[in-house]
Amino acid sequence: DTIAVPPKNFIEKALVHALVFRMDLFESMRPDNVYQCVGPHRAFSKAFYKTIKWPSAYHEDTYSYLRALELGFKFKYVKSAKILFRVPDNIKDHLNQSRRFVNGAGALESYFSKEFIAKQHYIPKTLLLSKIIKYFIKNPVLFIAYLCIFGYSRLFRANSTMKDKWDMATSTKKLT
Repeated sequence: DTIAVPPKNFIEKALVHALVFRMDLFESMRPDNVYQCVGPHRAFSKAFYKTIKWPSAYHEDTYSYLRALELGFKFKYVKSAKILFRVPDNIKDHLNQSRRFVNGAGALESYFSKEFIAKQHYIPKTLLLSKIIKYFIKNPVLFIAYLCIFGYSRLFRANSTMKDKWDMATSTKKLT
């Protein structure tokens, strides 16, 4: 279970609201899906870790999930595991994280088929719509704020290029 560090500013509040929305959405989908394979939640078996070859400049969370499936390994989401997580406290850090996800997703096509990637990323539209309505009703201001942040991050994704070394979102590294 992801436990967000209590937010201190409006950006963090909007991103925590979005985090809770996404976790609810992803946990409502088929078990053990690609969206639950995220950096702080991952642990690898020794056998899998020895076989994986990490490409540079890719969305490594998704890559590790897809590669595990391709090699016949299983991914298991363990809800009872407690992960303390800090969302970015500023737009710049959020953009750094968002660019990695958005730009890295397309780059995965050099390793996996489009169909395989699309199948693993499929979200049922009725489920998505029901969660959007639920979280909009819970807090319309934070939900709209997140939609603006999300839109802004997508607007500026075209201006960024993939690098072997990513710009770190430093505000996510402080848990207090």
